Formats: sequence, C-alpha cells, structure tokens
Amino acid sequence: MIRKVFNCILFCLLFLLLPLSAQDKIQEVALAYLHDEAMSPDDYLVAKFRKADIVLLAEDHGVKENLDFVCNLIPKLYENNIVLGMEFGAYEDQRRLDSLINAPKYDEQVARELMFNYNTRWAITEYMEIYRAAWKWNRSLPKDARKFRILNISYHYNWQKFSGVRTPENMHEVFPLGNTEDFRCGLLEREVLASGQKILVLTGTPHAFTFYHFPYYDYTSPGYVRYEQNFLGNLLYSKYGSKVVAIALHQPFPNRLNRQPALLSPALGRLEAIMGRMDNNL
Repeated sequence: MIRKVFNCILFCLLFLLLPLSAQDKIQEVALAYLHDEAMSPDDYLVAKFRKADIVLLAEDHGVKENLDFVCNLIPKLYENNIVLGMEFGAYEDQRRLDSLINAPKYDEQVARELMFNYNTRWAITEYMEIYRAAWKWNRSLPKDARKFRILNISYHYNWQKFSGVRTPENMHEVFPLGNTEDFRCGLLEREVLASGQKILVLTGTPHAFTFYHFPYYDYTSPGYVRYEQNFLGNLLYSKYGSKVVAIALHQPFPNRLNRQPALLSPALGRLEAIMGRMDNNL
C-alpha cells in the first residue's frame, strides 16, 4: 500500500546523519505531522492530479496488496475522470480489452489471453483482477454513462528470431516498433495528453523515474558512471515537467554497495518504524 509518509521522507533521510537522540526528536516531529496532516492513500494519489496530467505509480511487480489497492481505487479514478494505464498489456489488444470490461458477462479466459498475448512473465492473477474490478465497476453504472477505461501502453514483442545474443540487429527484430520507453511515451502523448485526459500509469519502478537518473557502471564515463535519462518517466518529465509526477509504492531497494543483504528498506527502515508507531494505519 501507499504510505502517506512521503512529505516526511526528508526527516527519515536525516536520520542517517544524526545521533540517536536527534533521530528520536525528528521521529516525534514526523509523527506529529502525520497525525495532523495525513491523507488516505487514495486521496493522496488523486490529489496529485490537481496539477499533474500523468501520475506514474511505481511498483515492485506482482505484490498483491498493491494491486488490490489499484482495484479499490477504480471508483475514485472514475469520479475524477482519470484513465488507468497498465504496462502489462499490448495496444494491439486494446479493442478486445475495451470489449472485455464493458461486456454483459465477464470472460476470464479472455482476460488470460490478453495477459499471455503480451508477456507470459506478467500473466499474474492479481493483474487480471484489475480487469475484473473495472468490469464490475462499469456494470454498476447506468447504461448510457461514461465507462471506465484501462489503456494498454505496451505492444507485442517478437522473440522467435532471438538468437540469445543481444545485438542491435536482432533486437530490432524483437522490438519492431522501437524501444518500449519511446513507444509508451508516444502512445501516452497521442491517447491521453492530446485529448486533454489524465491517466494513472501502473508500471515498474525504473520506468517511473522522472528527474531521477538511474546510475550504471560504465568504464568509459567520468567516475565510471553513466546516468540513464531515457526511461518513460524521464522522457515525459523532460517534455512536460510538473505535469508528470511519480509515486512509489512502498518497496525494498536493491543494495548496490555491499550486495548483502540484497535488499534494503528505504531510509534503512525508518519509514517502517514510523508506520509501526502509528499501528500501520493512516
């Protein structure tokens, strides 16, 4: 679940630099702030659309609680005229997806086929449950009412000719419509921004980076570091600035320095400590 602690995250990061006595004081300040100012996760997310047109919801794939949250968010997205975008579907299947979530009867086999048509790796039950939740909501609406929509933002890849070695030539065969980040950026511009709509995009965390540039080791670069600036969120943010916002669902971060343990809690567990003192309830 989203934890409404983002506005106190600087407090948590300061913990890493301060003695324990100062950490305790900052934690008390953060708790007081949350007690007075906390919003529910869904209200916090929807409030971002007051200024933004695209909100990128960064997830660690396949976490049930996160996907349940998205399902439960659908009524509030609808009320605010916000489309839901999903990384886990191909635009070639968009008409079939529209038909599925507007059909008189839900067809679970069609939902499976839509998922497997895109990428078998992400054909996870909880992603398909988002389709079902959208169908259920649309069935509750009056017959002539505007319907809720899910937008697929990926396309069909072709791995049949892949030789096992990634070269420019054979990756052109795998991704005939270009790299996924450029494709998704262009699709969102055409399907959403050009028509004045707003969209919540459920996507993997790296794709949601906006002003953050992910570092890679590169022995030819100064300091041996190259910074990636071409993820989906980077591309959108470079064009539209504050109209594009990223929200990270709570998740562990990879330990890029020591490698053991492999994963670390954000701010070394300080967020969880604050939430624990609030009984994990906002």
